[in-house]
Amino acid sequence: MSSEQKRKGLAAMPPEKRKAIAAMGGRASKAAHRHEATPEGTCFGMLTTLETSKHSLDRILCRCGCGVEKRVRLYHLKDKTRSCGCILHKRFLKHGKCKRSEQTPSEYGIWASMRTRCMNPKSAAYKYYGGRGIKVCERWDDFANFYADMGPRPSLEHTLDRYPDNNGNYEPGNCRWGTDEQQRNNKRNTRWLELDGVKKTAGQWAPLVGIPERTIRGRIQQGWSDRDALTTPWSLDPNVTRRYRQSKASAL
Repeated sequence: MSSEQKRKGLAAMPPEKRKAIAAMGGRASKAAHRHEATPEGTCFGMLTTLETSKHSLDRILCRCGCGVEKRVRLYHLKDKTRSCGCILHKRFLKHGKCKRSEQTPSEYGIWASMRTRCMNPKSAAYKYYGGRGIKVCERWDDFANFYADMGPRPSLEHTLDRYPDNNGNYEPGNCRWGTDEQQRNNKRNTRWLELDGVKKTAGQWAPLVGIPERTIRGRIQQGWSDRDALTTPWSLDPNVTRRYRQSKASAL
């Protein structure tokens, strides 16, 4: 065995065994790794040995309950290895919705993030969700129920949105897959402007009245009424708007 192989073998050992070897002057004695013989047919979880071995560093051929044959070090078998890896694989692929693609993040990831920001005080977003009393309904503690109620995410532009009650909980009937524009119009600080009995946000009014959204917002911040902000003609020349407002004021 080369020095490189010995080094890798030592690195794979549990800490307590490395300490024992260090106490012996850094030399691995075969006696230090000998155990009572492990006969062929011994079971460790889902793994069954197909060979007999006495040395903890031996890689024993084993057959998993799923049918896969794999070599595993003896001391790993006696420590924590219980399958060829299929148990872990099944654990993370129960529903098949956690797999990510280059185009659309998974519904499972969105569901997990929803629970984190509502239930984990260590989350940076907790103060905006769980800290405000927003909760996840018991039915959605199970991802399968969440997916059955919400369905697949339509596209990369859609995210989970609480609607129609932005201050409500995450529950069926109060959530939708919303676009970025829908999300912006459904925020706590959204300013609704009313004209002739119709309420819309500045972004929704802008293309209808031909005035830039930034201009409408600026007018509202300056104390303009909703009607004036939406009906006063807009021009790149500020004098045009000024003269219009002066003429309107004199007419009153």
